Amino acid sequence: MSTRFLPVVGALLIFFNALPGLAQGQSFNFGDDSLGVSSQDLLQGLQQMRGTQGGDETGSAAGSASRAGALSTLSGDVVPPPAVEPSQVEVDYSRRAGQKLRLIGYDAVNNINQLARGAPMGAVSDDYRLGVGDEIIVSIRGQRNTTQRTLVDVSGQVTVPSLPPIAAAGKTFGEFRTELERQVQEGFLQSQVYVSLGAIRQLSVLVAGEVSRPGLKTVTGVSSVIDALVAAGGIKKSGSLRRVVLVREGRETVLDLYPVLLGTAKASDISLRDGDRLVVPVLGPTVAISGDVMRPGIYELNADKLDAAAAMAWAGGGISAEGNVLSRLRVTSTGQREVTDLGSGAKLSLARGDILKVARRGGGDIGTVSLVGNVAVPGERPLARYPSVFALIRDPGVLQGASYLPFVVVITTDKVSGAQRYVAVDAAGALGGGATQAQSDFPLSSGDQVVVLSLSDVRYLSSADVQNVLRGELPVYGLVDRKKLQNQGNGLDGRSEVGDEEPLLAQYKNQRASLATAGGGKDGLNQSATANRSLLAAQLTPQQSAENGTSPLGMADTGPAASQPLDALKYCAGLRQLIANVIRRGNAVSPAGGLRPANDPAADSGAAFDIQPCPVVFDQIADLLPFVVDHASQVQGEVRNPGIYPVAQSLPANVLVNVAGGLSDAADSSHVEVTNYRVAQAGATVRQVVSYSAAAAVAVMPGDAVRVGARYSDRDAGGVMISGEVERPGLYNITRGEKLSDLIARAGGLTPQAYPIGSVFTREAVRRQEQEGYEITARELESGIGPALISISSTAAGSSAQTAAATVSAIQQLVRSLRSAKAVGRVVTETDPAILSVRPELDTVLQVGDALFVPKRPNHVSISGEVLHPGAQRFEDGLAAGDYIRNSGGFTANADDSRIYMILPSGQAKPIKSSFWNFSRENVPPGTTVVVPRDLTPFNFWAITKDLTQILSQVALSAASLAVISNN
Repeated sequence: MSTRFLPVVGALLIFFNALPGLAQGQSFNFGDDSLGVSSQDLLQGLQQMRGTQGGDETGSAAGSASRAGALSTLSGDVVPPPAVEPSQVEVDYSRRAGQKLRLIGYDAVNNINQLARGAPMGAVSDDYRLGVGDEIIVSIRGQRNTTQRTLVDVSGQVTVPSLPPIAAAGKTFGEFRTELERQVQEGFLQSQVYVSLGAIRQLSVLVAGEVSRPGLKTVTGVSSVIDALVAAGGIKKSGSLRRVVLVREGRETVLDLYPVLLGTAKASDISLRDGDRLVVPVLGPTVAISGDVMRPGIYELNADKLDAAAAMAWAGGGISAEGNVLSRLRVTSTGQREVTDLGSGAKLSLARGDILKVARRGGGDIGTVSLVGNVAVPGERPLARYPSVFALIRDPGVLQGASYLPFVVVITTDKVSGAQRYVAVDAAGALGGGATQAQSDFPLSSGDQVVVLSLSDVRYLSSADVQNVLRGELPVYGLVDRKKLQNQGNGLDGRSEVGDEEPLLAQYKNQRASLATAGGGKDGLNQSATANRSLLAAQLTPQQSAENGTSPLGMADTGPAASQPLDALKYCAGLRQLIANVIRRGNAVSPAGGLRPANDPAADSGAAFDIQPCPVVFDQIADLLPFVVDHASQVQGEVRNPGIYPVAQSLPANVLVNVAGGLSDAADSSHVEVTNYRVAQAGATVRQVVSYSAAAAVAVMPGDAVRVGARYSDRDAGGVMISGEVERPGLYNITRGEKLSDLIARAGGLTPQAYPIGSVFTREAVRRQEQEGYEITARELESGIGPALISISSTAAGSSAQTAAATVSAIQQLVRSLRSAKAVGRVVTETDPAILSVRPELDTVLQVGDALFVPKRPNHVSISGEVLHPGAQRFEDGLAAGDYIRNSGGFTANADDSRIYMILPSGQAKPIKSSFWNFSRENVPPGTTVVVPRDLTPFNFWAITKDLTQILSQVALSAASLAVISNN
């Protein structure tokens, strides 16, 4: 390759490697010289290089000029430059105005796409003035047919074959075309000429002053002043838009760019000439317009003063066509700020540094009411059409489905104090239900807000979050996986496995447990009102606590959840306000509370009965939820949707029952209990029982309670499970008082392989007691480690340290075993139908949740504990417990042969008497487990271990029961 092509190849490689950054106008560094080369400089170099490398298809110099013109359009920025930091002028105005303000016009200049502006689109206008370098395309048709491309030469003339030179430089394109047509008519017979502009000449313009890239810029002959400024990178914010100086042939012309940029008036777009100079001076005096205007910002002055009317025109006028209030902010000569009220007029003038603030007059809308909540189209409504709440409700296009009309809230303004006031309205009368119209309709005033709740909004009052807060506990939304709760609900007991909890839920339970000591009970949250309020107050941020007048009552942070607000509080302003009210009121009883018993196991297990997200309306209007809670009444018993329902003033009891979904199938319509709390009668409570039909005459007011009784039925609410060796195993519903023998008979009786003596009968209540006993014993053992060590160290000899270490290790191992052990809840009972038939007193009465497993007859006896070879041995009739122990290799060195016992297949535990010579001849049926316990004497702390034998027996019993179930 010739060496003269190396610069070309190198430049092309640089161009294509830099191509991704060219569109962004970036600079690139090449080699170790770290030369900053911008995309404009690179493209200009390529343009010059291509101009020297040959011509177009005709080989003329016109092709070079054409390509140079096309490439020159790439010399500007294609993509707007990145955002720049605010200037000092912008920072000062923004600080004084209290609003973010920017200099107007600079974004428009600096973001113009130079690529789109540089290349002319369509035909050139007749007023384009030709100059040296323009390419002319001349086509003659007639006596001779020819097409010629020619340039305006340095003498300003255009040469066409067979015609004399024609002067072109300085003439408009229209004038040149007229002259060319005249000469063609004179020089050729019956010929026509067509002329067009091929390529536009290049101009060199010097741009100086406050621009981003000052210097000599190459533009096209159709470029204007703004094109040249864009080619120079745009005007900096320190430059003036209203005093741009154009220097041409020694004469200066001051150009104002505002008419072009703001579109306020028609402005002449001055074309450039070769050799022109553009100078952008420093920014002149400015004023700012802020507030409720279409285009707030900072504007440059073209004179010493500006009247307010002209300033409003610059800013596009006010957002509101009428009712604007103008004020002027000025800094005096002493540095003080002066505010002048201009009223609604705009006759005063603005000077350098002034700020014109525009504000809409207060007072709200006139003659309108606002409608929010469970409505089809929220927003403003004309007061003339809807003068009352009933008028709104009767409009068929207002409400959505499932609206709760017995309690509509009107947020109005008290005419005496001017304070905001909440009013509850029974709007059911508008549709013919509830109270009469004269009793409940409420006249509306201009600016009132009407809130219509949905049934879903009302049912949030019965949710776990609201009920927990009213009880002084933490809300649980966001802590519990609702799908997991649903899966747990499909089981018989709803239990979850150990560790099967959400992390935040475990955090919540730890906080409850941490207050148990302070509360003096199992559930500290139910015992200590101060601790309750502190735990709730810790969920509020410092700002929320200050706004609500609450504080953590001097207590320390209660845990991780205190520094990380719960989801239920982050997204529900109403719940936060309710917490503040609960803290302020202390132990006051809320009419909306009491849906859960004081010791509800759901709170400990995490199986909250009703977990709901906060409705949007309670988050948007923070005081709404506490107001609704204060008007709550309870509907319980045999209704389809028991819970909390707000009441405006009073409501017939039967209407409230219907709102709760009506009577359930199990309801006793003759037993509707209504409890009225009469404040006027010194807090006396009046309770009456009426029929459902007579409940229409009984009024229910806020704080009252309605309970619908259930018809008596001998059917129990649940079932029992029977499995194993029965004819028809499965889940069976039971009646009250049904016995175990009845269940076995319903299941078809026992199979021939059944082993009734080894049946495992479990009960949930017993399981919970056993599990609680394990936990209590584990805590007692942990608390007794310290006294035991003191006792050992005071009585033992030199090996007291080793004894103490062994003691602690053994106790810790026992505690871990107790806490990991799962109670079965086995109840020793008789399950043999033959025996139950002759001894009916042994027949167990069933409870919901009971389970019976009947195993097959085993043929082994298990030996466990301190024997050399524990395990299962084949059952042999006539062998005693000692025989099985000897067959297992005998005792180990740590065995306690005085406490040997066996667990019979029925679940009974029976001690085995032994002597130095022999064991008692106890009958050992198949399926029995013989247990040889460990000798605890070396530990020497009987005060702690006196009941360990009984505990270990219970654990072994559970293990044996599980073994029977799993092996069959």
